[in-house]
Amino acid sequence: MSPRFNSQLISTDRYDGPIKPTESVEYNVWMAILWEDLGKMAEQLGDKSAAKEHYKRARDIEQKIHSLMWDEEDGFYYDLDAASKKRIKVMTPYGFNVMLLKNGDKKRYKRMIEEHLYNPDEFWGDFPVPTVPYNHPGFDEKHMWLGPVWINCNWLIIEGLHRQGFKKESEELAMKTVQMVGSVYNEDERIRTPQIVEWYRSPNGAPLGNDHFSWSCLVNDLIIRFLNDTN
Repeated sequence: MSPRFNSQLISTDRYDGPIKPTESVEYNVWMAILWEDLGKMAEQLGDKSAAKEHYKRARDIEQKIHSLMWDEEDGFYYDLDAASKKRIKVMTPYGFNVMLLKNGDKKRYKRMIEEHLYNPDEFWGDFPVPTVPYNHPGFDEKHMWLGPVWINCNWLIIEGLHRQGFKKESEELAMKTVQMVGSVYNEDERIRTPQIVEWYRSPNGAPLGNDHFSWSCLVNDLIIRFLNDTN
């Protein structure tokens, strides 16, 4: 249902039909991380030749992400049409996942944060990060990948911010995410218990989808790693 795939639909009769070959940002990020981890494993096993090859594959994918998916004018990473290599210019939270990579340009990341993540017309609000920007014509705050907030998607952005040294930003997004899920109090009276659900309505944080959804328990990791003063 994500608008980033609409232009790739082979038939526009159904939004969940097959799409043309597409290179998405996050899957290429996962592949680069996978090859990086395989390189570390090979190194630990004493296979220097395999480690070198795995690391090379990781660097090759990273280079392609940074050269093909980055749009200098917009200051964002976009998916690609696999045949034409044309960027599919629909912003989603997955553009921020590039910050999970080992190598990158922190000036680009800073620009993405300032111009897009913290932009109240796009991704920032009381309970960020919506699955498409607020100002996208197809934005819908309650329908799956058209606008709601997903805890696992937020977790990936927070982890990327942390890896790139944006400590304040990672903690701020972690706090907003935990507040969306956590208890609500009126003075000393708790008027709402924690809501561990599948996804959340933006911009008001109301629960959506299935109850007791496991990936939303990632808020515990956010509390322990990013909001714990003892760390």
